[in-house]
Amino acid sequence: MQYGLPIRNMALEIKKIVTMPIKNNPVLIIVVVFFLLLSLGNRIYNNYTTSFHIHERINKVFPACSIEEKERWQKRIIEKTKHLDVKVYIHVVKMGENYWQIARENGLDIDTIVGLNPYLKNLYASAGENLLVANRKGCLHIIQGHETLYDLANLYDVSVSEIRRANRLNIFVEYIYGLNKNDVLFIPDVKPVVLTEGMNEMYELRRALQSPLGGAYTSGFGLRIDPITRQSRHHNGLDIRVRIGTAVGASADGVVVAAGWAGGYGKMIKVSHYNGYTTLYGHLSRIYVRTGQKVKQGQIIGSSGNTGRTTGPHLHFTVWYKGKLVNPAKFLW
Repeated sequence: MQYGLPIRNMALEIKKIVTMPIKNNPVLIIVVVFFLLLSLGNRIYNNYTTSFHIHERINKVFPACSIEEKERWQKRIIEKTKHLDVKVYIHVVKMGENYWQIARENGLDIDTIVGLNPYLKNLYASAGENLLVANRKGCLHIIQGHETLYDLANLYDVSVSEIRRANRLNIFVEYIYGLNKNDVLFIPDVKPVVLTEGMNEMYELRRALQSPLGGAYTSGFGLRIDPITRQSRHHNGLDIRVRIGTAVGASADGVVVAAGWAGGYGKMIKVSHYNGYTTLYGHLSRIYVRTGQKVKQGQIIGSSGNTGRTTGPHLHFTVWYKGKLVNPAKFLW
């Protein structure tokens, strides 16, 4: 019993210190003040660096890599995301499959496929290729060094708390140790930002115009057999099959330069955009805008239909850049 007294007395003394009011516990005051100052200093530093140096701190071009390097990245990504709610795994591409089909079968979208595989150079799938897929939409971000969660929150336009929650990050560990180079974070429900040069070029076009609606593409841009005359002729747009009455949105901010009946296009809207593009929406059932009206990207400007020269309900979508016809599929894919 005598040997137990010193240990018991020590335990009582520790209990006194821990339960002592803060005003009578200088050690506890110093610890609390230290963490408060650390937190405040980190916030000021992060906000400053995010506001002024984010574009310098995060290189938005993913380096080109060989097949061996790509496989190493895949192993690293799978290993780093094991403890997260998002489950990342490998899908082996089969003959005849494409990225859109793989995305759809896994409940994802094409942006998530690109975001999970940042080393992709293009959108051409190869049979036997190992492709990363996941159980939810979003993208992966590989830390390059000297990055903070505030940088990433601004880069992807999400909250810091969303990133912390998705990656099970402890705020105290984050402040003390920070983010390490080549750490892998999952950013939920966003489009990828850090891409290879080839994918960056494709995304630049995609950022210029958004799809006016969702639907299957029934006829592409270029030479085709006209469904009515059965003769070969140039098709100046993209036909998107949808039900009559489907909402049609403006592809970008701009001004309506024409709205009304236009021969074979039936009820049609033409919008001139501020970025040099002009778009046309044909075969509409209803028009909700007038000539001269300003519109915002995504604003509902009409409803799809079957008016004009057509063999069935669909939207005809045409794109010009500085007066020259361009393939709409480059923007919508």
